[in-house]
Amino acid sequence: MAELKPYYQDSAVTIYHGDCRDILPHLPQVDLVLTDPPYMLPHVQFRPEMREQTRTWGNFSVAQMAFQGYLELLRPLGAAEMYWFLDEVSYPVLFPSLYAHSYSVKLLVWDKGRIGMGGKWRRQFELIAHLASAPNASKSGRSDILREPPEANKEHPFQKPVALVAALLKASPEAICILDPFMGSGTTLRAAKDLGRKAIGIEIEERYCEIAAKRMSQSVMPL
Repeated sequence: MAELKPYYQDSAVTIYHGDCRDILPHLPQVDLVLTDPPYMLPHVQFRPEMREQTRTWGNFSVAQMAFQGYLELLRPLGAAEMYWFLDEVSYPVLFPSLYAHSYSVKLLVWDKGRIGMGGKWRRQFELIAHLASAPNASKSGRSDILREPPEANKEHPFQKPVALVAALLKASPEAICILDPFMGSGTTLRAAKDLGRKAIGIEIEERYCEIAAKRMSQSVMPL
């Protein structure tokens, strides 16, 4: 692979446009990974075209192999902790890989404070798996239920609120360099920059790289 050329870079943040599987082997060491991958697992969908799409994508064995591959690529980067956003569909499929690669796994719950679309039971939460590669001395003293409202003005369909991501990063004050290999619109990078950390983001869709770069150019906000 040719020398990596950042899509955007400043004193705190570096953004790469491309497939993380190609870029990860060329990155420096990082302290923490925080990401929300596109698992492409089947969910109940109400629109016929979406049902067909999720049937095509929703191959559990493919998801398991892909996730295993991402973990193998991330291992050499030396991250002491990882945060992976999950849901009730992806967690049962991926938990063998989560536990196989970690000293400990802790499940956190993001309570959005309001219900989403759906049928008889409407979901109000998402799961976050916290993976530690060794015993961790830092203690945040926080509950494993994090209550933050969803992002009001989304620029990405799965955009997380900056306050939620910042809360996760604050629980690991020793993590100076943060990596998000599925960056989306750059929320992880924005939170890291606002907290005075350094961050690396990778995104395969250029339109989201552009959005993230614009977000990074904004003034630092105290969190």
